[in-house]
Amino acid sequence: MSTRTSQLRIVSVALAAVVCSWLSGCTTNEATGRSQLLAMSREEEIQVGEENKAPLTEEFGGAITDPALHGYVADIGRKLAAQTEADNPSLPWEFTLLNSQVINAFALPGGKVFISRGLCEEMTNEAQLAAVVGHEIGHVTAKHTSERMSQALGTSIGGAVIGGVIGGVLGGKDGVLLGAGGGATVGGVVALSFSRDQEIEADRLGMRY
Repeated sequence: MSTRTSQLRIVSVALAAVVCSWLSGCTTNEATGRSQLLAMSREEEIQVGEENKAPLTEEFGGAITDPALHGYVADIGRKLAAQTEADNPSLPWEFTLLNSQVINAFALPGGKVFISRGLCEEMTNEAQLAAVVGHEIGHVTAKHTSERMSQALGTSIGGAVIGGVIGGVLGGKDGVLLGAGGGATVGGVVALSFSRDQEIEADRLGMRY
């Protein structure tokens, strides 16, 4: 069994436990203004992000640690996160520049945002970087991962579901910039893509920030 498969199965078991302990209830999201049925609490979202940050970073080539490059991306991210609603600015936000040529950006619940070197190299100005980072922040503040898990549970999709944990891993630069999600099955774990409405919502939130 590969390390990646083992890690994803651990994630699936952890998230399945969250779903099993979930109590029904709706809450109004202050970022979106929508009423949502959520599978994870704020604390659980933070825990999922913290526990899976390192494995995903390793999977995508590790983090670029050059102080200037890391600081540039992190500074933009922090400025955007500071504009988020409610208690979202106090999330343990982290912005990681991945040493990967794969053109990609994604986010974990609880404030962990990732963008690849390959995607950054396709950009020509700071506004493009801010748009992508803002979009991923929007997925976090809109609680799309927890929402997708709840939707999967509500429609009786069996098994351990990771509801867009990696922000709907997108296939190509245009897909990332346009916010078009894609689904995949990795290591036997179903990764549900975000819906078109959720992608548009993340775009709107990112532009607001």
